[in-house]
Amino acid sequence: MDKLQSHMVDYLNSIGCRYRCEESESLYTFAVKGKNGVYPVLLYAKTPFLICIARLPVTIPDRNRLEVA
Repeated sequence: MDKLQSHMVDYLNSIGCRYRCEESESLYTFAVKGKNGVYPVLLYAKTPFLICIARLPVTIPDRNRLEVA
């Protein structure tokens, strides 16, 4: 585990986040509960990269997609 991963894991633990670690401690998955539902999150951490992808399970009408983007 590199330094970035260690800091990220420490932070996730400090906020009580339950996460799952995959791919030799570089890929973490968890869910965040928000106002409109539960959002799956994928977090990739390997120095020098920290990439976070969250999926919003909401369908945006075509006419509003540019505005949302």
